[in-house]
Amino acid sequence: MLYLFPVEFYPIYPRCFFHAVTGLDCPGCGSIRSVQALLHGQFAAAFRFNPLLYLLVPALFLCRRHLHKTPVLWSFVAVVTVFTIARNL
Repeated sequence: MLYLFPVEFYPIYPRCFFHAVTGLDCPGCGSIRSVQALLHGQFAAAFRFNPLLYLLVPALFLCRRHLHKTPVLWSFVAVVTVFTIARNL
């Protein structure tokens, strides 16, 4: 669906509630456009829309056995928090 129906032209995709209420970008903002760009082979554009997606997914895959440990979990929370603050500055 993402490949055939661009986000810019079709209002069928969910909008970010956090962005609608606050005007700020959440950690997931841009993920749909990012995956759409990736499907079209536009790797640089995909990374620009949401770099956290392409940095965190491999890290989650590699650390999946240790996610239940408090330090690992808090590390991921810290990375997401810092990313969210940095992208809104």
